[in-house]
Amino acid sequence: MLRTISPENYDRQKFLGGSDVAGILGISPWKTPLDVYLDKVQPRKSEPDPAKKKIFSRGQRMEPYVIDLLSEETGLVIARRGQRYLDPELPFIAAEIDAEAESGENIEIKTCSPFKAREWGEQQTDAIPVYYTAQAMHGL
Repeated sequence: MLRTISPENYDRQKFLGGSDVAGILGISPWKTPLDVYLDKVQPRKSEPDPAKKKIFSRGQRMEPYVIDLLSEETGLVIARRGQRYLDPELPFIAAEIDAEAESGENIEIKTCSPFKAREWGEQQTDAIPVYYTAQAMHGL
């Protein structure tokens, strides 16, 4: 049985999470396996790049709206949002699921700027960048 983690107990340095997976596999455009390792063993020395922080903040603010749209357009009933789980056998592995439907589906939300849209394939397909596929598979 999966254990949940409360936000106040979630220290990203103590867990391997979905956003670490692509770096570990060497397929991330942002992090190498060494970057992930150093993030886990060293205290952070500097604030993140303001431009990156702005991009990630925008995506996080849009997630609730996109989940609401998905629910409205598909009829999915959302049971939980932003739940963090620990693997029962490997407690250093954690995942945050953006949303979960009452019917059992895990929902991973991604938004992108028009400048990155070409990396996502045709609309209404499952064509997504491999580094995000790794994150979604980790959540499963």
